[in-house]
Amino acid sequence: MAQNPNTFGFQNSSSGGGGGTNTNIANTNLTADGNRTLDMDGNELQIDAAQGFFIGQGTASQAFELNSVTIRFKSDTNAPDFRIYEASGSGTNYVKLTCGALAANRTLTMPDASGTIALVSQIPSVPSYTAGDGITLNTLEFDLDAAQTIITSITNTSLVIGRDADNDIDFATDNQIKFRVQGADEFRMAANVLSPNASKGAALGSTTLQWSDLFLGSSGVINFNNGNCTLTNNSSGQLTFATADAAKGVIIPSRNFPPSSSTDGNVASGDVVNFGTGSVTAGVCYYFRADGSWANTDQRAVASSIGFLAVAMGTGVAAGVGMCIRGMVTMSTDVGNVGDVIYLDRNGEFTNTPSTSSGDTNRIMGYCLDDSDGQIFFNPSQDWVTLA
Repeated sequence: MAQNPNTFGFQNSSSGGGGGTNTNIANTNLTADGNRTLDMDGNELQIDAAQGFFIGQGTASQAFELNSVTIRFKSDTNAPDFRIYEASGSGTNYVKLTCGALAANRTLTMPDASGTIALVSQIPSVPSYTAGDGITLNTLEFDLDAAQTIITSITNTSLVIGRDADNDIDFATDNQIKFRVQGADEFRMAANVLSPNASKGAALGSTTLQWSDLFLGSSGVINFNNGNCTLTNNSSGQLTFATADAAKGVIIPSRNFPPSSSTDGNVASGDVVNFGTGSVTAGVCYYFRADGSWANTDQRAVASSIGFLAVAMGTGVAAGVGMCIRGMVTMSTDVGNVGDVIYLDRNGEFTNTPSTSSGDTNRIMGYCLDDSDGQIFFNPSQDWVTLA
């Protein structure tokens, strides 16, 4: 039975309402022994011997080519765009696939055996590419180095850095840093404050791990229970113990009094006042007068013998150098032998021999601690005797 040939037709336009004239081209058993060309006024439909299919401007440089092996898109020297438009019926947005200039052919396989896109021959071998600081390039894989020494900034409003959820440093709260250990927030740092996360919630040091030193600035305070007791370094370089209830005072279980040095006026330990006017000399004894000044003691005058006494700790203004009213102090002259009872003498000096002269006042000043350097325990007696 004979098979009817298929035809391929064109229809010309008509000014009337009916169709134009058809021009049909019948299949006459074309063979692949040569090209067959249908000329369409400058646009070309070409079927060639290699089973190619071209639509273009008459040259292969501007072509869509389809044969049994390859589909080619080409537009002269420009890269053609392959566009897939969005799902919306009226949408104008699209995804564009294009290709830049290549040094050689490249292959894109999709998907590979795992269902992902595989890039083949697209990355040159090492060392054509090199990794930056903190990154190692292993063939086609970049690895982040375990030790990072080049990073200068890590910031994030919810940043947490740590070993695990129980041990970390938390920056999530603005203007505050929390330090978490063993599942609990132990310390927090805020503006000008480093504190435990809860009152009495953490210790500073331990019985086996102590801090070596504590440095506090001028006017620094060690404060117990929000002012119940304080230890303060005032602006004059003095250390103050205080309690919220002054009537209770400060309890000092014991005090150690080491001997003073051989320097005149040196006080190793004792009670000191810083008031009064007048110039004084280190290691000399003075009495406090009614006008607020300090003057030399003298056993020959009752007024200068029986009052409030002190040994000058330096040479200068009394209020500035300090006046020792009791304690381990060094006199400017030798006062006797170790263990001697010492008495008030003349011109602010002491002696180990009581006076026998009429009108003199004998008053015990303390005890001698050295045979030659003037070191004594100064402890003026509240009793005295004025000789008739």
